[in-house]
Amino acid sequence: MTASPTPRRRGRPPRGSPAAMRPENAPILRSIDDFLGPAPVLEGEDQDGYSGLLEEVRRQVTPKDAIERIYVRDIVDLTWELMRYRRIKVALLHRGQVRAVHQLASANNWPGLDADAKWSINAAIKTSFTDGMKELAKYGVTLQDINAHAYSIEREPLLLLDQYMMQIEGRRTFALREIDRRRAALGRQLISVIKEVEGEFAEVQIEGSPSDPKGA
Repeated sequence: MTASPTPRRRGRPPRGSPAAMRPENAPILRSIDDFLGPAPVLEGEDQDGYSGLLEEVRRQVTPKDAIERIYVRDIVDLTWELMRYRRIKVALLHRGQVRAVHQLASANNWPGLDADAKWSINAAIKTSFTDGMKELAKYGVTLQDINAHAYSIEREPLLLLDQYMMQIEGRRTFALREIDRRRAALGRQLISVIKEVEGEFAEVQIEGSPSDPKGA
């Protein structure tokens, strides 16, 4: 009589299934950060801030294998780069504001800025940038006027920066969707494996039952 297959213990997945491949059983996961290279933290940036962001994202996403861990690192690196570009954007606009205040103080076609007004504004600018803005406001030059002029001055680098940021956001969205897609596929695979295991277990129970002629 052909020996019946050994029944698997209920709840234990077969070897080689995704559920059996835990991070602790994959040595590459312990050195994945070394494999991916150093953190993208520039001189003067907050190394602890990057490390905290990485650990928090890992805690919430809980990557299941090496591929997901790579995607998580990619998401964090892209987020860090996006934050950097946002700070650069603010710095560009601030630089544009400073240049705008100086240019508006010397403008020849701005209503209300006569020779006396320009002298007063330039004297205020020498004290501080803020004083220059306040002096411009006395002559009808609002903060919105200054910001609009600042944007026109820094328009090209700002547009280029926006393009970079859109590309980064697209890559980050792709990585997030890949994790979702892989987990959905894993879920379907696990359901198939569970059904297979349950079917084999039921067959073993039937073959070994008292009513089975083979077991008589």
